[in-house]
Amino acid sequence: MPLGIFMWWPPVSALVLLMALVTVLMLFGLTAAGHFPAERRSSTWHCAAGDVILWGSMLVAALSAAAALWFAVRRLPWPQAVIAAGLGLLVAPLVLQRLPDRIVDSRRGLLALAGLAAALAVAAHRLAI
Repeated sequence: MPLGIFMWWPPVSALVLLMALVTVLMLFGLTAAGHFPAERRSSTWHCAAGDVILWGSMLVAALSAAAALWFAVRRLPWPQAVIAAGLGLLVAPLVLQRLPDRIVDSRRGLLALAGLAAALAVAAHRLAI
């Protein structure tokens, strides 16, 4: 027979997954924000491939954010989802400070963060089923 709080407490894996997804999305957002306005970008970004990478990775991150919201609504109670997402938001700037500039300012960094967000969104989708 379940006891009180454990009846509605979601599995810890779902909370950790949401927190990781929000952290990666926030890291992506902070990294992508450093590439605006266009005049401030480095010379390697001033080409068609740079625009495709920037805007394509932003599209992947937006889809991953929608998947994170869907996962939180479907799988987690609101109080726990808000706490997990809030912790992810608070941790992201601390993690970003530890990342080297060669990752934060590069195309590979944006692609890696967008890819990690997409992988976590797929894991969240599989966990929610």
